[in-house]
Amino acid sequence: MRAAASIAYVGALLIGSALSAAAQPAEECDYNDSVYPRVVIGAWQLLERDPSPDNAVQTLSAYVARGFNAFDTADIYGPSEGILGQLHHKLDAEASPTARSSTLRFFTKYVTDSATLANA
Repeated sequence: MRAAASIAYVGALLIGSALSAAAQPAEECDYNDSVYPRVVIGAWQLLERDPSPDNAVQTLSAYVARGFNAFDTADIYGPSEGILGQLHHKLDAEASPTARSSTLRFFTKYVTDSATLANA
């Protein structure tokens, strides 16, 4: 099984099953005087299996409904940053206590084509 398929399978298991006390999705950990989420949902392949951005937003909404609030993205992940923006707007429009965009955390990065130290 390819690594990407394995990750998708693990994601499906988390969405489709009850979460144990040991794996609460919004749980955080301290590291070097900073607080980080224990689980971060990757947005690298949002459109790989289904080309619909609307379906991707629905999938991400299901993660949020289960308590996941941290998402990893990057400029090289295709349209993932825009899709996460759509999720943000959707949750604001719903304005339910469990689906507020203010609880979301996005981790992004810029990847340069340059291998020089100045651009690292």
